[in-house]
Amino acid sequence: MKVMDWLTRGDPAAARLARVQLLGAREPYTPDGATGRILALYDPERKTWGGGLYSPKWTSGTYTLLELRGMDADPAHPACREGAQTVLEGVWRGAGGTAKARGTDVCVAGMLLRIACWTGLRHPLIPEIIDYLLARQMEDGGWNCEWDARPRPSRVGSVHTTLSVLEGFAEYEARGYGYRLAEIREAAARGRESLLARDLFKDRKTGLPLHPDMAAMHYPCRWKYDCFRALEYFADIGHPFDPRMADALVLTRQALAKGYAPRGKAYSGRTHLPAEPGRGGRHNTLRALRILKAYDPETYSHIMETEYEYPA
Repeated sequence: MKVMDWLTRGDPAAARLARVQLLGAREPYTPDGATGRILALYDPERKTWGGGLYSPKWTSGTYTLLELRGMDADPAHPACREGAQTVLEGVWRGAGGTAKARGTDVCVAGMLLRIACWTGLRHPLIPEIIDYLLARQMEDGGWNCEWDARPRPSRVGSVHTTLSVLEGFAEYEARGYGYRLAEIREAAARGRESLLARDLFKDRKTGLPLHPDMAAMHYPCRWKYDCFRALEYFADIGHPFDPRMADALVLTRQALAKGYAPRGKAYSGRTHLPAEPGRGGRHNTLRALRILKAYDPETYSHIMETEYEYPA
């Protein structure tokens, strides 16, 4: 069996995503499969999911919308649009339980920006978030939620927070927003450099992985960083290959050694849907193939054209 046959025999929403992202198919959004099951859990009275805006993890409005975006749900769906506005206003203004006197955590601000822009909201809070994020960039180009920690504020970017901000900026630009766009582009370039300076997953001093989880595949990633999520971001914005991506690409090829990637480690917490059955992970396989399509087309073509034995 070839990988596209296996990918398209799974969940209908995941199958559509594979055809769109790998084959360039133009298919209408589907309410079938996992996407439809999550959308059906929307609470129209509270205008969110899971009974909360940022918690509980991972069924709250914030993480549900991030998961729906990753599944390429219709951003104009009434639940997505209304839910995004609820999350934006509630979390940014403090009702979601994450805002502090000095403002929402920087990583959460990046997530809110991504969600709001993905659903096309034109909301006066979006420029506030842009101002907040531009003012919080570290000297090394990254961002860190501990920028004001006491007694020792951080002066070094966190990969988790930095990627959340970069993803938010990318969505903002891709969806046609313009406020302070030139400054955002400059800040994003510095943020990307801060990740590349770590080869996307390494400690700058030791050259070892910052954490084992950063060199392992996860789906969904939630707020957490791994080098594959970083490579997806670079591929999505059309960033050219950089030699400092090389070791992360080695890990990507290794993940697909059997023609498919593993399901990956799941982060503890409540979820809307059970983990994928079987040994293989269709979503992680799709992620890895998208990366190779952008940065190693020869290996990508080989995997796409080769017959493998796939798990049920």
